[in-house]
Amino acid sequence: MEEQFLCPIMLEVMQDPVLDPTDGHSYERSAIVEHLRGNATSPQTRRPLTAAQLLPNRTLRAAIEQWKQDCAAGTGELRLGDLEVDEAAPPLGRGSFKVTFRASAFLGPRRLRTPCAAARMQLDGADGALREAAVLRGLAGHPHLVRYFGFCKSESALWLLFELAPLGSLDAFMEEHEEAMTRAVCDIITAQVADGMAALAHAKVVHCDLAARNILVFAHAPGDATVTLVKIADFGLALDYQYKTHATHTSIQLPTRWLAPESHQRRRFNEKTDVWAFGVTCFEIYSAGALPYWEVVDDTTLIRGVCDGSLRLARPEACAEEQWKVIVSCMALDPRARPQFTQLKAALIRRGDADGDAGIGPNVGPDHEDVRRPAASTDATVGKVYPWMTMK
Repeated sequence: MEEQFLCPIMLEVMQDPVLDPTDGHSYERSAIVEHLRGNATSPQTRRPLTAAQLLPNRTLRAAIEQWKQDCAAGTGELRLGDLEVDEAAPPLGRGSFKVTFRASAFLGPRRLRTPCAAARMQLDGADGALREAAVLRGLAGHPHLVRYFGFCKSESALWLLFELAPLGSLDAFMEEHEEAMTRAVCDIITAQVADGMAALAHAKVVHCDLAARNILVFAHAPGDATVTLVKIADFGLALDYQYKTHATHTSIQLPTRWLAPESHQRRRFNEKTDVWAFGVTCFEIYSAGALPYWEVVDDTTLIRGVCDGSLRLARPEACAEEQWKVIVSCMALDPRARPQFTQLKAALIRRGDADGDAGIGPNVGPDHEDVRRPAASTDATVGKVYPWMTMK
């Protein structure tokens, strides 16, 4: 993807690019108009600028549309001969459903050799793998969701191909670079994960397995937290619950320590169960990779404590108290008392700005609006004001 396709303000692929004649940069129309409401200057040069001066960038829009078509053409089935997997090297990662290896593939209309990550799944899990592929095809281009390239089949396995994360999974990164997990870095990571999860929730997709092990690290620079970039990966358990209040998962291989009470009790999953898992994942992030409920070994005891509320995660030292209040709200026993991801994203950006963690805002996208979204919601928490939403 060309860097020029990303809006400098929100770091998402532009839908309606407009040109700022004062600096020559293009921006997503809605993002630059919102910026100009509070700042009557160019974001790049600080020269005076008004919305009336913005010009449609039709050339860039056509290029973006062509790129999207190329992506769509490249997210179907590939020939097995176009894939080269280094199975002799240590795997990049292992999960309940797949093993991921470093690989390269010839992709796109020009068949460019592209480094990638190849996840191998047994053919008896092909339905789940293809469901994951369908989810990823529909979310191409989001800055905090891993990009999917396509799939191919061998006689014994099905391979899913993804962009390669140069710094690996977040859990492994935290284990190797504990000193890098400053409060500013943690704040940015949680905001970016909330942004990616807001996109999934908007698409009515439940991840079901959100955890540090399923977050990939694409960029980090010591001393500059704003460089940090992570993306959500591994939709192996993902469920589509479009036009339903929840979905039911029949898999027995579920991430016990990240599950909400209703998932333990009734195998129910929806946005609010992902919000619970987000809260647990935030504990992982701010504790630099500590195991949630590390003091409990027995699963039966753990599940009982989570379901009756007697077992709660303690605030990690690196997490500010006000930030922890936001995170704790994610793990309310009553699902209706948990916020939505759009609310979380806004709250985490605001808290980060209040704490002086520059760079959080530009690393997350705007709220997602789409005509496919149901016109009305039956969620009792829509529009609800939580105590932390009004904190100064």
